[in-house]
Amino acid sequence: MYIELFKEPNAEMDVVTQYILGLESLEEQTKILALLDKIDEGGAKYLITSHEHNTKKIEDDMFEIKIAKNRFLYCYRKGNKIHIVHAFTKSTQKLPTLDKKLARKRIKSIS
Repeated sequence: MYIELFKEPNAEMDVVTQYILGLESLEEQTKILALLDKIDEGGAKYLITSHEHNTKKIEDDMFEIKIAKNRFLYCYRKGNKIHIVHAFTKSTQKLPTLDKKLARKRIKSIS
């Protein structure tokens, strides 16, 4: 298993599951869950070689997965682990500062 989903202390569920359950479209939910399964099976190699979605480096060790308007911010850690630390709907061209700061804070907490 290559994927870890960030969970706030004392939270009932991780941030990605919480985000997915909040989506109205079953099609979007299914698409995201299928992608997470593929990432969990293939790890970093899958993210680098797959062209099913867009990934890009945001800064230092923060990266983004883009599925339509859905965004997932993640980082890599030892053992080829991918930590998805934040999920949100992006409605502008620029990555919102608050989302970036929250992801950075969560990345630091798992370092």
